[in-house]
Amino acid sequence: NLQVLGEPAFEKEEEIKLPESGALSYTFSVEVQPDFTLPDLSAITVKKPKIEINDEHVQQALGNLREQQGTLLPVEDRGIQEGDVVAADVHVKLGDEEVLHQHDMQFKVKPGTVMAIKIDDLPAQLAGAKVDDVKTININAGENHPTEKLRGKDVAVEFKIKDVRQIELAEINAEFLEQLGFENEQQLLDALREEMVNRVQND
Repeated sequence: NLQVLGEPAFEKEEEIKLPESGALSYTFSVEVQPDFTLPDLSAITVKKPKIEINDEHVQQALGNLREQQGTLLPVEDRGIQEGDVVAADVHVKLGDEEVLHQHDMQFKVKPGTVMAIKIDDLPAQLAGAKVDDVKTININAGENHPTEKLRGKDVAVEFKIKDVRQIELAEINAEFLEQLGFENEQQLLDALREEMVNRVQND
C-alpha cells in the first residue's frame, strides 16, 4: 500500500546477483507520499476573478495564432529587435564558475525568463546584437531559482548569438482558414472567443 514517488534507489546495485538457487535478497529505498491531516477548510472563502472576454482579447489571440502559423525569415541587414526569434549558446556564471549552460537555445526576444532567470529588459539588452556577437547580462537570479547555488545571487548570463530570424505573420486567407478547418474569418474568431471563455471558466 505504499504510495511511491519516483524511482527506487538500490543499495550496492552492482553487487546484486541472481543466485543459482534459493532466494535473492536486495535492499532499496523509495520516497513515499506523506500522510498528513488537512485542517478544516470550510471557513475559507475564495474569490472568483471576474474576467470578461472582449474583442481586444480575441484579436490578441488571433495575432498569436498568426504568429504561430507564421514563417521565420533570416535577418541579415540589422541587429536584434524585440519579437525576433534568436538561437544562442547561453551560459550562466557565478563569478568565474559556469553553473548552467544550454547550447542552441531558441527563444523569442521579449520580457520573460531565460534559464529560469527573469529578465524583464531582455529586448533592450540584446537590441542591435548580430550573429557571433556575445552579450552579457548581469542580474540577480532570484530567491526561488531551481538551482540552489544561484538563489539570491548576482550572476552573469552570457548569450553567444548564432542565428536571428524575424516572424512573418501568416496571412488570413482562404488557405489559412481551410488548414484550421474554418470557412470564414468570423467562424475562426467565434471559435477563439469560445476557447478563451472556456479557459477562463476552467481556471
